[in-house]
Amino acid sequence: MPLLLSMLKRKQYVETSAFMTFLAPAIHELLPRSRFIFMHRHPGEVVRSGMSRGWYRGHGADANRISPCDDDPIAGEWERYSAFEKTCWYWSAYNGFCRRFLNSIARDQWFEIRCERLFKCDAELMERLFEFVAVERPSSEAIERVMKARINAQRGARFESFSEWSDVQKNTLYELAKREIDDLGYSASFAQPSDIEQRGYIPSND
Repeated sequence: MPLLLSMLKRKQYVETSAFMTFLAPAIHELLPRSRFIFMHRHPGEVVRSGMSRGWYRGHGADANRISPCDDDPIAGEWERYSAFEKTCWYWSAYNGFCRRFLNSIARDQWFEIRCERLFKCDAELMERLFEFVAVERPSSEAIERVMKARINAQRGARFESFSEWSDVQKNTLYELAKREIDDLGYSASFAQPSDIEQRGYIPSND
């Protein structure tokens, strides 16, 4: 219904639910002229947010959160993974799916955004983004006003920031997500090569 209404009003319809991500191939098949925005964030920040919110530890949305398919090499180990490891894997699997999907469609149908630039209201990025979605760019003041309204801000207990992680924690994340970390340009945050072989970090509040 929202899509139909937007068409009748001659407006662009934008869907921002992360739960729709894995339906992207079906959306593209049904709406072949649709466009996709790929937003990715530093893996340490995503894992920190997930741990702070209790992902894979009884969170209300855990039933909808992805886990390895039966043919995935880590499927047999999954139940032994800590919530920290599962959240590291999630970042990798989520972004890996997005990149594989985008590589299957025309280049002019998708736009990539690094969240750090978005949060800074990068002028060049904003210009290109609104051009991509074919919508007139709002004023800089209006954009900054919206960006300052932190609707999904984390409240309550917080997991330590990436800069405070131990080498073991960072190594665990890198080992579980190295391909996406490297390809998306986040490898500079991790000591390379790592001389730490230990895996299986289990947070104290797990």
